[in-house]
Amino acid sequence: MNTYIIFNGDEGTIAAYMVVNSIRRGLKNFPGDSSTIKLISGVKEDLTLWKFLPDDTADSIIYSLDLALPKNINYVERFLQKRNLIIYIDHHSPGKNIPNHKNLELLLADDKKNNTSTFINKLCGNAFDLWAAAGAAGDNKKTAFEEIAYRNSLNNLEKKLLWRLGKFINSHSFKPKDAMGAIDILKDFLNYNNPFD
Repeated sequence: MNTYIIFNGDEGTIAAYMVVNSIRRGLKNFPGDSSTIKLISGVKEDLTLWKFLPDDTADSIIYSLDLALPKNINYVERFLQKRNLIIYIDHHSPGKNIPNHKNLELLLADDKKNNTSTFINKLCGNAFDLWAAAGAAGDNKKTAFEEIAYRNSLNNLEKKLLWRLGKFINSHSFKPKDAMGAIDILKDFLNYNNPFD
């Protein structure tokens, strides 16, 4: 059994950081085996990243992060038929054709205030606050950003650094430079406990 994490290359990168670490820590809402994690991502404008999932994927756990369900619905339905557990976490509209299947966990954030990374942070008991702040910045979720900043007593310089980090990830995801894509950035982030390390 493999654990796949499919994520959008913008704030989805922050969301993926949280999911990987939640699996490593054995948090109850995040099943999976950290030794079998396989990452799938791409540029921000490509929301159909499920097409890169190996067609023979079966009996596995699949996380989908920050990807609109209507863009991937055909893939989701296909992989549900192969006994995969799909955990779909997003803040976009899911559309009207949501599969009714016991192996689909659809977790949607309120898009007015949250995005995928701030929502996952809440599911983790705010264990990744500083990363979530950067994720909020990437999507201009100013209210969520300020709440996290206040909760952590961040000073103006710290707030500015996290805001710039979020904006960098977001802008970089449109056209990665120096061949460093979202997966490379995520792997680098996973070496650190918080963005200030």
